[in-house]
Amino acid sequence: MGKVELLRALDNEGGNTFFSFLFGNSPYLTRLILRDTEFAEALVLQHPDTLAARVTAGLSEADPAMNRDRLMRLLRKQRSRVTILAAVLDCFGIRDVMACAGMLASMADQAVRLAAEHLLLDRVARGELGEPEGDAGARRWGYFVLAAGRHGARELSYSSDVSLMAVYDPESIRYTGLRSLRDCFVRVTRDLARILQARTRDGYVFRTDLRLRPDAAAAPPAVSEDFALRYYRNSGRTWERAVLVTARPVAGDQVAAADFLKRLGPFIWEEGLNFASVEDIRSMNRQIHDFHRRRGTLRGRGLDLELGRGGIREAEFFVLMHQLAYGGRSRRLRGSGVIPMLETLEREGHLLPREAGNLRDAYLQLHRIEHRVQLVNDGLPGRFPRRAGDSTTSPASWAWNRERRSLAWRKGPWTRYMHSSARVSRYPRVNVIWRRMCWTGPPRKPRMFSWPKAFASRTKPSRFSGDGPPADMLRPRRRGPGPPFAR
Repeated sequence: MGKVELLRALDNEGGNTFFSFLFGNSPYLTRLILRDTEFAEALVLQHPDTLAARVTAGLSEADPAMNRDRLMRLLRKQRSRVTILAAVLDCFGIRDVMACAGMLASMADQAVRLAAEHLLLDRVARGELGEPEGDAGARRWGYFVLAAGRHGARELSYSSDVSLMAVYDPESIRYTGLRSLRDCFVRVTRDLARILQARTRDGYVFRTDLRLRPDAAAAPPAVSEDFALRYYRNSGRTWERAVLVTARPVAGDQVAAADFLKRLGPFIWEEGLNFASVEDIRSMNRQIHDFHRRRGTLRGRGLDLELGRGGIREAEFFVLMHQLAYGGRSRRLRGSGVIPMLETLEREGHLLPREAGNLRDAYLQLHRIEHRVQLVNDGLPGRFPRRAGDSTTSPASWAWNRERRSLAWRKGPWTRYMHSSARVSRYPRVNVIWRRMCWTGPPRKPRMFSWPKAFASRTKPSRFSGDGPPADMLRPRRRGPGPPFAR
């Protein structure tokens, strides 16, 4: 029945143009649409807001006590539908790029909540955990999951990882199993990551990153509240403070999560101007650039959309640096999201309107390009070539070459952001503002010029003096631009 519905939509002139644009530019979207032809017909016949409400209701009304296989199929199906809908709204200009990123983040929130509640109810059914207090929507599990990074800031892209941190409070739940409460919640966290990122015939939900937890090298995937608080107070580093700036609860015990974040407030937001944290953020940015310079990434042609100079990460670091420096005195800077925080920095007088506008435009533009590159084949953007002749093996280069060849691409809404390489190459403005306001490197040591030995052999003794050649004859013959101080 699904294939018949899709063929009916393709017979329509508008539907034919619509799907030709998607099929001709994105193998990834093509696979998702052919896997769910019922939703493909709904794209043509129903309003986008109606579809968005329908997809949201599919997860919010789901029963967390369902079978594990059925849950995994539901999550993957809804994830595919959200991806298709967000891509259509984004690429056809119906919604802003950050609104589409928010749709993906909301999908991740619902997926994590549903999977975590399913696993906790399963442990109750097995007799490992006692019945929690509270109603169905606010159970006191003593276990909660925090979202951090781009997920916590509600700025997910199509191929982004979800960064999760699992914490439990031993005093909030009664353990009735044969092992230990710690072992129980460690297995719950591992199963949660497996449900989200396992690849099946229906695809996957989200890649999961659990490395942002306290003392990730030695600690288990789930840590206790006391351990986390003690670690942050005694050994917490600046990058961990930056991670917690965007942290928010997405699953489990909401009351315990809110109390945990409140107790972490003095660690995240230090009183006074903390310029030591600013220097740490600068050092982190230098380390990223040094790492990619050693690998040769920054020396080649093209622009790394995320980690390169003037890329997405540099704009995020710029905002985090100001939040850590001034957030202890201004509660308005204790929010999340690059765009809202840039507006707050402008209102607070920490950023000139022109600089805020440049950063905002560059950040949105880079996000649009990143989204389109990821939609090609569900991959990380890699390096985007500045010129049509540049060739790399990254998905961005593949998308660029396809853009040059595909008539549908050149005539579609993608044209606005990917057809002109000049639009990409002009966004080092982020790095210009960063280097002017957040100087990132030590002063360069002056290069010493040593005179080549060949110059001495070319120097002829003067017949006018027996004391050696005159001073003007000791000057080396310039070949090319000459020594640094003579340029």
